[in-house]
Amino acid sequence: MKTRIPVLLIALTVAGCAPYVNIPPQAGDLANHNPNNRNVLNVESKAVRAVAEDFGLAEPFAVEPLADTTAHNHLTLMPRIGELATAENVEGLATISVRKVYIRGAKANVSMVYTPARAEEGRRFVTVDLRREAFRGWTANLVKAWRFEVERALIDPETNSAVVVNP
Repeated sequence: MKTRIPVLLIALTVAGCAPYVNIPPQAGDLANHNPNNRNVLNVESKAVRAVAEDFGLAEPFAVEPLADTTAHNHLTLMPRIGELATAENVEGLATISVRKVYIRGAKANVSMVYTPARAEEGRRFVTVDLRREAFRGWTANLVKAWRFEVERALIDPETNSAVVVNP
């Protein structure tokens, strides 16, 4: 009985501290919706870095964080993402725009729109699945550039996020 109490307390502590984030918010949820939350910023930076690596970006690119991210936090994301990331959205640069972040404990999913420097290449809807690992933090498991252009996705006006139609 004496060993059950500490084990139970540890289990409740770990379970109670697991992050639960929905950005944008979903109706009736109890999740955190703060884009300036430490976990959100960590997940966001790792996901953008994974997309930049997956697309082989060798030139500077602009990063548009989640809506309502403070200017200070937007700037602090850049060194975490990499040397080529810039907070300034300059015409002619590729852009990675973060649209959604969902975190469930040690798993996360980030939805983004990638706009290449050359407009004729077309924008792409990209999702990144991440996992939090002991001693390593958040790591990207899967980067998926969907086989349809963003224009072929239905943009939900309430959440400003893409919903797949006609993939």
